[in-house]
Amino acid sequence: MSLYDELKEKNEKQKILSEIKELVGDESDDLLIHQNNFLNIAYFTGKQWLLLDKTTNSVIEAPNESGKVRITVNRVKPIVRANLGKLTKNKPIMTVVPASTEQEDEDSAKVADKMLEYLEDQLQLQTIDRTTLNWGIITSLVFVKPFWNPNKGEPIPNTKLHTGECDIAVVNRFEVQYDRTAKTWQDVKWICHNKLLDIDYVKAVYSEHADEIKEETDISENNIYDIQLQNLGRRMNSNSKNVKNMVRVKEYWERPSFKYPKGRRATFTSNGVLLFYSEDIGFGENDDTERELPFFPFKFIDIPGLVEGQSAVDDLRPLQREYNIARSQLINNKNMLGSPRWLVEEDSLTNDEISNDPNAIIEYKRSCNAPRQIPATPISSDVANDINSLVEEFYFISGQNDVSHGNTNESKVRSGIAIQYLEEQDDTKIGPTVKNWIDCKKRYCRYLLKMIKNKYTEPRTIKIYGKDGQLEAFEFTGSDLTSYDVRIQESSMLQESRTAKEERIFGMIDKGILNVERDRDLILKMLELGTADLVYKEKANDVNNAHMEEYQWKKGNLNTPTDDFFDHEVHIREHNKFRKTSDYERLDEAAKAYISHHIEEHINWLVHSSPTSPIEQLEKNDNNIQAVG
Repeated sequence: MSLYDELKEKNEKQKILSEIKELVGDESDDLLIHQNNFLNIAYFTGKQWLLLDKTTNSVIEAPNESGKVRITVNRVKPIVRANLGKLTKNKPIMTVVPASTEQEDEDSAKVADKMLEYLEDQLQLQTIDRTTLNWGIITSLVFVKPFWNPNKGEPIPNTKLHTGECDIAVVNRFEVQYDRTAKTWQDVKWICHNKLLDIDYVKAVYSEHADEIKEETDISENNIYDIQLQNLGRRMNSNSKNVKNMVRVKEYWERPSFKYPKGRRATFTSNGVLLFYSEDIGFGENDDTERELPFFPFKFIDIPGLVEGQSAVDDLRPLQREYNIARSQLINNKNMLGSPRWLVEEDSLTNDEISNDPNAIIEYKRSCNAPRQIPATPISSDVANDINSLVEEFYFISGQNDVSHGNTNESKVRSGIAIQYLEEQDDTKIGPTVKNWIDCKKRYCRYLLKMIKNKYTEPRTIKIYGKDGQLEAFEFTGSDLTSYDVRIQESSMLQESRTAKEERIFGMIDKGILNVERDRDLILKMLELGTADLVYKEKANDVNNAHMEEYQWKKGNLNTPTDDFFDHEVHIREHNKFRKTSDYERLDEAAKAYISHHIEEHINWLVHSSPTSPIEQLEKNDNNIQAVG
C-alpha cells in the first residue's frame, strides 16, 4: 500500500471514529441513572445511610452524630430475594418450533432442542439467568449479550487457534450507552458497550494497534461506577485513587439502515484508537438471517414511552430510609430513658466526670448545687405506629404477601390450596415481569441458535446428558438447523408450591380420579419423589439406543447387531416409527433391507424369550408401552 493510500485509509478511519464518538456522546449523560442504580445496589447490600456529594458527583456515607445509634434493618434484601426466587424457582421449558410440517424440519427442531440443552450446560445459562434477573430486579435495565468467542472450543492441531464457541455475558446498565431518543427497544438505533480492560490484554487481542494503545491516566475510583460498586463491601469515602494499567474500550453496534443495510460495528478506545470496524453486524456473507443488536434487555417494570425500566427497589428506598430513622429513634430514646443526661453546675465536680456505676459516689463542691439527672421524655407512640404502617406499606408496594416470605401465622392459613391462592395473587402481580423475562430469554436463545447455524461450519460431536443421566452423543453441523423459533411455556415459570401440589394430588385420589394401585408410578412421579424415575429409566435407555442405531444407518453404518438384553419391543416400536420418516425414504434399498432384517432379529428374540405367541406378546408389550407413555 502506498503512502497516499495509507493516509487516505487513516483519514477515513478517523472520520468514521469521529462520527461514532459524536453520536455516542459522553458517559455523563447517564449520570442520574447511574447514581439511582448505584443507590439501589447500596440499599440492597445494607449501605442505607448515604448522601450524594455534589462536588464529586459520587455517593458517600453520611456522617453520624456523636453518641447516637444509627441502625439499619434491611427490608429491601428479602423482597429482592423473594422476587428472584419466584423468577428462578422453575427451569423454563423451551422448545423450538419446526420451520414447516415436513419431517425433515421436525427432526431439525428436535436437534435444536438438544442444542438448547447443550448450551444450557456448556454456558451455565441458569447461572447467567440468575445474575441477569438479580441485576434487573435491583437496577433499571440489564442486558444479556451472546457473542462468538474464538478462544474457546477444541484446539486446532499445529496452531495456537481454537475452533471457537458460543459465549455469553451479562451487561449491566453502568456499562452501556444507547440511543436515548427511542421509545421502545425495537426503535433503538445503536448501543455502545463500555468496558474497563487491562491494557496488556487489549494489546494482545489487537496486536496490530499495540503501539497506539496508551494507558489512561484520568481513571479514578470516583468516576468509574464498577469500581465504586466494589467499594460497597468496604467503608465508603470520597477519597479519589487513580486506577493503573487500564484502558476504556468501547464496542459500538448499529442497526441496519438505508445507509448501512447490514448495520455496522466498531471497537475503539476512549482516547481515539479505532481497533476494529465492519459494516455488517451479522455472521458473514452467508448469513441470510435478520441483523439484530446482540443485546437483549430485561427490566423489572416497564415505563410507557421509555426503554429504561424501573426496579423493584426504587419505590422501597423512601420507606427503607424512614424505617431506619424511626427504628433508630426508638433505640436512642430507650438508651436515654435508661441513662438520662446530667445537669451539672460549672466547676462543681471534684472529679472530671460522673460515673453511671450504681455504687459510685458523686463528689461536688459544698458551695455548688448538687448534680441532678434530667429525665428523658418517652417517645410518642406515633413512632411505633408509624413503623407498623411502614411494614404494611413494604408489603403493599412490593406486591408480596406474608406467604411469599414463608409466613402464614398472621393470616392463620393452613390449607395448601389456600396457600396456593395467596401465592397466585403474588404471581399475578409479578406476571408482567415474567413476560419480560420470557421475551429476553427466548430472544437470546434464538440468537445463540442463529450463531450456531452460521458458525458451526464443520461437523462437531455434541454430548448432552438426558434427564435420566444417560449420555447422548451426536454429530452436528450448523446447516442441520432449519428453525430457531424458540418458544417458552409461560406456565413453567410460575408453578404451584409443593404443599399445594401434594394437597391437589391427594384430593384427586380421594375423588377417585387417581387410583393408588393402578396409578402408583404416576402418583410417585407427580409427587417428585424420584422413585418413579427408576421405572422409566431402563426404557429411556433403550429408546436412546434405538435412535443411535438409526443415526448410524443414516450415516451408512449397517453393522448394528441386536443383543439378548435389549428391550426388543421398544426397539421394534421405535424402528417402525423411523420407517415412516423421510430420512428412511432417502435410504437406498440395501439399507432398507438391512433395517427389515434388523427388526426381524428383535422379533426372533421375542419369540424365543416369550411363552406366548409373538403376535400376542407384541400386542401386550405395545399396550404396556402406551400405558407408560
